Amino acid sequence: MTEKSERIQVRQINYHFLEGNIDEMISQLQDWKNDGWERDDDNDIFIELYKHRLETDEEYNHRMSNEKLIKERDEAKRRKQYEQLREEFGND
Repeated sequence: MTEKSERIQVRQINYHFLEGNIDEMISQLQDWKNDGWERDDDNDIFIELYKHRLETDEEYNHRMSNEKLIKERDEAKRRKQYEQLREEFGND
């Protein structure tokens, strides 16, 4: 039988996926930490986060300008279709 003092520490690696909302992720990370799991600092993890905010004045003005151009383009396209139909069918 091997003496306990002859045993060495071995590194066990498990791969986990973080799922759920941010509170669930924090809870899962805490559970892993409590179970003795550590993170290799040389291994980066990519997590996509987002939040909602009001658009800036610049973003608002840009969006309004684009919407105006799209509306004008669509109206011109419809006008052209109308003129073509009127020419084809007259004032029936």
